[in-house]
Amino acid sequence: MPLFSTKSAFLFPGQGVLPKEICAYYSFLKNISADKTSTYISILQKAFTDINPKAKLDVIKNLSDETASDWERTDFVQPLIFTLSVLTSKMLKETPSFMLGYSLGAFSAITASGSLNLEEGTRMVTARGKFMQEDSEKTNMGMC
Repeated sequence: MPLFSTKSAFLFPGQGVLPKEICAYYSFLKNISADKTSTYISILQKAFTDINPKAKLDVIKNLSDETASDWERTDFVQPLIFTLSVLTSKMLKETPSFMLGYSLGAFSAITASGSLNLEEGTRMVTARGKFMQEDSEKTNMGMC
């Protein structure tokens, strides 16, 4: 019996990803599948509009400007990273044997594994980001 198996795992990131990296990765995903990427971004934009309308977050605009002030908002960054993470998992040719994530990444893993559907996961993470943003503004602590 072999010591190691050939099983694979997918580890989803938390929110510590830089805007420049996210914008470049978004372009990469669009080049692979423009239709699928557009569908996922539309679902995210709808969640922003439904759950956090006062923030007036514009996903496409921010993805073309890595210096936009919204990159400093956890209510924007968390749902965006979640969406791109789940999208990536759905573009893989094989489903990994294991999915796990750190902090925000746990929501990505749960959604990518099928325990939550995309719309539910997106709404949940959008609400999480909104609550965390509101709390950070009350305590003047930024995204920490």
